[in-house]
This record gives sequence, structure tokens and C-alpha cells, in this order.
Amino acid sequence: MDFVKGLRLTIFTAEDYKYEENILFRQIVDRLYDASISGVTVVRGIMGYGSSKQMRQVRLADLFEGLPIIIDAVDTKEIIEGFIIEHSELLTHCTVTTSPVELWR
Repeated sequence: MDFVKGLRLTIFTAEDYKYEENILFRQIVDRLYDASISGVTVVRGIMGYGSSKQMRQVRLADLFEGLPIIIDAVDTKEIIEGFIIEHSELLTHCTVTTSPVELWR
């Protein structure tokens, strides 16, 4: 096994965002799975804001709804870039970043 160059895709969204009446982050993860992306992790934030500048944070009265979600996915550069292009309509209301990584394969 050796290290190979890869790309990390990080998608910032919120757990209550929807796309075509379905929960957005779940649709993204389902599509990452269907695309056979090597690894995906979803992290739920306790506080944050995005382009809307609407602060979101954990409060008991909110029953923990609408919190920030971070989806991290890793694979080769070609596969990650292909995913972004193919699913750009789903990522329109998200903040999307990529960064180089080394994958142990």
C-alpha cells in the first residue's frame, strides 16, 4: 500500500435545508454513496452561520433543529471533481470547499 494524491470535499449546510422537499444533507450523502466515494463523514455542529449570516446554535427550546452540518468526503481528485460537476444543482445553497489530501491505498 502507498499514499496516493486525493481530494477532500467539504460541504457546509444546515440540517433543516431541503432540496425538492427532501432533507438536503441526506440527499447529498445518498448521492456520494451512489457515486462510490471512498469515505464520507457527517458532523453536526453546535453553532455556526453561513452565507445568510443567520446564527444557528444549540438551544433546548429549538429541540436541536436547524444546526450546521458538515459533510466531508475523500477520494481521488478526478472522482471528487466529477461529483461536484454532476451534482452542482444539489450544492447550489451550500458552501463547498476542496483541499488536497493523501490517501493510504
